[in-house]
Amino acid sequence: MAPRLSTRGVAKHAPVPARRARTLGRALGLGADGCWAFVGAGGKTAAIRRLLHERPGSLASTTTSLDRSGFDCGTLAVAADAAALGRLAVRLAHVRPLTLAIDAATHLGAPAAAQLAAWIAANPSVTLVEADDAGRRLVKLPVPGAPAWPVAGLVHTVVVVGCDALDRPLAEVASRPRSWHGARPGARVRAVHLEQMVRAYAAVCPPRGALVLLLTGIDAGRLELATRLGRAFRRALRAHHGSQDAKRPFRLVAARHLGAGTFWVWPSVRTRAAPASRRRRSTGAALSVRSPFG
Repeated sequence: MAPRLSTRGVAKHAPVPARRARTLGRALGLGADGCWAFVGAGGKTAAIRRLLHERPGSLASTTTSLDRSGFDCGTLAVAADAAALGRLAVRLAHVRPLTLAIDAATHLGAPAAAQLAAWIAANPSVTLVEADDAGRRLVKLPVPGAPAWPVAGLVHTVVVVGCDALDRPLAEVASRPRSWHGARPGARVRAVHLEQMVRAYAAVCPPRGALVLLLTGIDAGRLELATRLGRAFRRALRAHHGSQDAKRPFRLVAARHLGAGTFWVWPSVRTRAAPASRRRRSTGAALSVRSPFG
């Protein structure tokens, strides 16, 4: 049974349950098409890998860099330069799942921004873009050039936070550890550092499109931490109301691992109570209450 989380200031039919989703695509709210950019740290590549398995009609790429193996799913198309990659993409137009990247010797690099934008526009299915570089760390803060947002008409954003960093040495699990609050020799990652990360990403996300905070390393004992981070993220979005649409679709998703298992999901939007006849037929009818982190 899904854990139930209490919240303040809602109707007396609270607490609000965390819904369960068996697939990552359903948890994130992926539709049949659109561009989804994955930023942050602690599971971007793993999330895209799982989605390529779940949505085998998808296209994937990066605006920063990838390991030489790409996402380890489907066909990996690599070329020495943009022109060669463009020709390769044409030949593989009907091949899916497909990852497109530039050969950068020790790693895979990003296609040209205009080239990637054209593929996104022409792709009739979902496009998944790794748009940040964390150096294989579990937590990071945005820096100039990272995230590197894809140039697209509408970009949906997934901010990934590796909560397994909690209580571990900041120097071992954080990108640029000296840039964090209270950074000092021997400092460990605390919940305030994870809040610092989600607030920083809320300030740089594109202003439109769906928005998901995806927390990895969350088990039943850390659900309170998950909702705490969700509240911090939502408050930060509201603080940047001049550049962010505070009414955009937003949800919190948490999981222990991305490779297997189910996901806890808390949508933030208000939902209407289902008609009585529908409630009798469905055990999952939503109540008209706010999310615990709204």
